[in-house]
Amino acid sequence: MGALISLLMSKFGLLNKDLRVVMIGLDAAGKTTILYKLKLGETVTTIPTIGFNVETVTINKLNLTIWDIGGQDVIRPLWRHYFNSVKALIFVIDSSDRSPERIEKARTELNWLLTEEELRDTVFLVFANKQDLPNAMSVQEVTRVLKLENLRGRKWFVQGTCATSGYGLLDGFQKKLCGNLPAQQLILETIGNHLNKANANTTIDQQNSEVYIDLYKPTDKQYRLIVASLLEWIVEDLQPLNVVNTPTFINIRQSIFYAM
Repeated sequence: MGALISLLMSKFGLLNKDLRVVMIGLDAAGKTTILYKLKLGETVTTIPTIGFNVETVTINKLNLTIWDIGGQDVIRPLWRHYFNSVKALIFVIDSSDRSPERIEKARTELNWLLTEEELRDTVFLVFANKQDLPNAMSVQEVTRVLKLENLRGRKWFVQGTCATSGYGLLDGFQKKLCGNLPAQQLILETIGNHLNKANANTTIDQQNSEVYIDLYKPTDKQYRLIVASLLEWIVEDLQPLNVVNTPTFINIRQSIFYAM
């Protein structure tokens, strides 16, 4: 499936698209250190973030625009203003801080984030940071204290990290984040844009035809079938598809639909 998704994303120009990622968590969790370790490959001296830092980092041929948002008490209510068009959310926790008060505060913020409608379809990744420090909680402990195992209907991942050494960062981004980005959603959004443009160039007779209705007023399942059709035509032409439902063509559409 990965090769197929890469092919489709390349076909529709998504490999060079900027994807918005928000990285949040309580203050002093190590968010800014993570951001600049990814961007510069080195550990930088940081100060508490008042507002945000933003950088674009290329990982797995995807341009990730990462927003590092401050985590102080007065800033956390402003987090929701950064959620628009977010494809992935990273919640960073200081795994060496076993203070019941801080753990409860992190859990409360996390539970609130999971109720936000704008984040409903995002990839959700927890960085259990500062794994190099004595008494750091393991990934299993972080999962337990945050009560992640109680989540239903959400995909979530926990990655142990050390921002200063870089341990776990690429694994977290490459395997857990990039590997689970909603590629289908990105592809379908792009297809939808092309179909809308094609609609403007069709006649009433074409729009009333069975083939047109089947392809241009689709359900979610039919959208996926359109993917296969678009692989056979130059998308930039923006012309309605002249579909011939031969057994071979149907098999191609079905195989891609089930692969996705």
